[in-house]
Amino acid sequence: MDTTLSESVSQSPALHPLSNAELAARIEATPEWQYFRTHQINIDPLDNGAMRRLFSFRLRRVKFSADRRFRDDAAGISAGVVAAMSKIDPTDRSAGRSVDTFVAYPLHRPDKFAPEAGRSSYWGTIVGGDQLPDEKMEPSVKVWRTPLRWLQNNCKGIVIVEPPRSAIGRLRGVTLLAEDHDHAEELRAALVAAAYPAARAA
Repeated sequence: MDTTLSESVSQSPALHPLSNAELAARIEATPEWQYFRTHQINIDPLDNGAMRRLFSFRLRRVKFSADRRFRDDAAGISAGVVAAMSKIDPTDRSAGRSVDTFVAYPLHRPDKFAPEAGRSSYWGTIVGGDQLPDEKMEPSVKVWRTPLRWLQNNCKGIVIVEPPRSAIGRLRGVTLLAEDHDHAEELRAALVAAAYPAARAA
């Protein structure tokens, strides 16, 4: 069985007497690292937050259901999987992070992403949600169309997988900086539909 990226990283010098060169070689041999290289995913090694988010990435075989959920399936398709994190205490910059759920996308269709089956939140599913600003910070955040675009941009910003089902959710008061005009319109429509599900054209 191939060693995953996170398993290689867990071989810390404090627990295993590996040299930096040996550790680097072990990491670079993982399928995840090879995927990063072929998809121009380069993370600043001095950015601890970005490194933590990157190391949540896995290559797994999954099956997607009709209701836009995924679950592990050994006979399924190859997918990239990232963690959707949030701050344990949104008002505390130093607070730890928790994993709300995981989000997967087919490697051949990174625009078709979905959250893990059985784990949903009234507050929405947001990749990079631990970076949402609070009242002490500049109230704006970059929004990417896909988890792959997020990975390619140093894991900075967010991907809204499922908007909060409330107008007073985690995105209240936050300026969303879309990739382009069309993306901004897509976000606006999705957020209105999520907050006001009964709204429809007359």
